[in-house]
Amino acid sequence: GLAAQYRRLRLVPFMFFAGMHAERDLMGGQGSWREALEQQGFAVDCLTVEREGETYYKGLAHYPEIVESLCLRVSHVLAGGEER
Repeated sequence: GLAAQYRRLRLVPFMFFAGMHAERDLMGGQGSWREALEQQGFAVDCLTVEREGETYYKGLAHYPEIVESLCLRVSHVLAGGEER
């Protein structure tokens, strides 16, 4: 199966802040995506970041390019530009 071909999977939370949803539904215990994928033979991980001594799953807010793009878009709209 796929687990033999692709041994490791990295879950990437597609949300600005990866909070409780990432902790419970993606990387949590019973009923999580991590659990379901591990039962199929995959090794599953998710990137983390550390802020003020706490470890968090890495959401989109931790990528400077994403934050810059969002800020440019908001600035454009607030200046009267059209939405794309």
